[in-house]
Amino acid sequence: MRKSSIFISVVLTTFVLAMLASVAYAYQEVAKAKTSLVAAQPAVTETVQPVEIVETPEPTQPTPVMAEQAAALAAQALGQDDLYSVELTTFNGADAYLVTFSSGNLVYVGLDGQILSQTKLQVASSSFETTVQTKQQTKKASNTNSGGSHEKDDHEHDDGED
Repeated sequence: MRKSSIFISVVLTTFVLAMLASVAYAYQEVAKAKTSLVAAQPAVTETVQPVEIVETPEPTQPTPVMAEQAAALAAQALGQDDLYSVELTTFNGADAYLVTFSSGNLVYVGLDGQILSQTKLQVASSSFETTVQTKQQTKKASNTNSGGSHEKDDHEHDDGED
């Protein structure tokens, strides 16, 4: 058994040395290829001439207003800060932001930042609230007008005892 162990050890060592040699050879070939590419490239000797850049003014277009800016403009116009929502909508055929306030005020702000319209929503009472109020008023009226309340009872009651 001793000879077979030595034989396997020699074979494996030879295999590892052969692999190591092939890796070293491949690395040398890659290094030679890089140096030959660098040597083959001509040296660049161009001189760079300064170029004068002339800026031509472009026609300025107004920057579109963002939703936050529209909300700030509407709040400034009304003097309120109870902002509820901002949404993009169409007002008289043009795109605009509809800024809604909790107080019921509506402000349309154009994309150019101009206030297009200010309106106030009318609060309508719901029929449920009206029904509850009417029932409460009816109940109060029946309690005060029925005469059913007795403060003093001067009548004798028969308790069933003789």
